Amino acid sequence: MRSLNVLLRAVALVALLNSAAWAAPTQESDFNGDGIVSHADYSILGDNFGSAGSANSGDANGDGFVDAADFALYRSQYGNTASTPSILPFTATATPTVGGNVEWLLQFSNVNGALAGHLNIQTSGPAVLAVTPGSMLQDDGSPPVGAPGFRETGGAMNVVEGISFAGDKAYAALGTTLTFFGPPPTSATLDFLTLTTAGQQTTSITVRSGLVAGQRLSEYGYQGQDYFFEESLTFTFVGVPEPAAASMILPLVGCAAIARRRTGRGMAAA
Repeated sequence: MRSLNVLLRAVALVALLNSAAWAAPTQESDFNGDGIVSHADYSILGDNFGSAGSANSGDANGDGFVDAADFALYRSQYGNTASTPSILPFTATATPTVGGNVEWLLQFSNVNGALAGHLNIQTSGPAVLAVTPGSMLQDDGSPPVGAPGFRETGGAMNVVEGISFAGDKAYAALGTTLTFFGPPPTSATLDFLTLTTAGQQTTSITVRSGLVAGQRLSEYGYQGQDYFFEESLTFTFVGVPEPAAASMILPLVGCAAIARRRTGRGMAAA
């Protein structure tokens, strides 16, 4: 009986190990070895795209080269969130347009290397009319333009690539382009996206922070590390005042001239 119990426990242990091995997800795209596939891994892939690579430098499929096939595998495995507070300055600059709207330029500063991230944005009321990625985040111009990220919709978080907007909300999941060969583009300031809101009244936009369904509303990956915004970032455009009504009071000299014209010849002006 004892031998039978030992045998049964051994069989159960083997079954458990086999089950665990079968259930364990493959994470070839975990280039930084932190156990998750996130924006941080994109930044490593982006920094080495177009060159020879290894498992920790963006070569997800093990063919010795970092290319579009590795990006495709990364996209299929993406799905984790950041845990380190942001280190890059982030700003939004508002400019009134000739067409009577407001254009917002959202930028990261002190960038030197590939960057990917997603932002969930909400206005103070005005509708979002357009969202355009920065020149270094255009990808190849063919949809989907961007990288995977988490978009919030009705309290749910779904992995969505690229740009979308409706009403007072906008979403962008973008990464510095992977279609170049050679070193990744670098810039002290990285234009992440341009957003246009309707009208020129006082308006605010908020880059939302916090967790929804266990995922970050806004985060980015840079130099092999994931970062999130510790609090929501709100930027305000002070509305353009309405022009004052034109005065109908005529100058006294003009009034006198009109009076003289009305008196007729040979009569003194009133």
